[in-house]
Amino acid sequence: MAQLIVHQTEGPAGSAKSMALAQAKNPQKRGVTIWVETDGTVYWSTAETAIPTHGDGANRNDGKFIDNAKTYHAVVKTNSIGVEFNGNYPDVTRPAMPQQARAG
Repeated sequence: MAQLIVHQTEGPAGSAKSMALAQAKNPQKRGVTIWVETDGTVYWSTAETAIPTHGDGANRNDGKFIDNAKTYHAVVKTNSIGVEFNGNYPDVTRPAMPQQARAG
């Protein structure tokens, strides 16, 4: 079963489209399949057959942000889809916008 890995990036509001276009040019680079802008616009950045490396090197088990002990090394790039909620720069503690939550 595919899993969703949800990220929140520190990119400025309005940059999700450019990030998705950059991901589309190089689908295997570190990144995600879906980018969500602050206004709720969703950009699908890679083909269904592409596997961005959204899980490589970031699969942590330190409880720093959330407890992921149950999914540590079980949810990886080959069994998941990465979704990036863009736009909490410069306040990285700010949650996703309501429009993004609805799109999610």
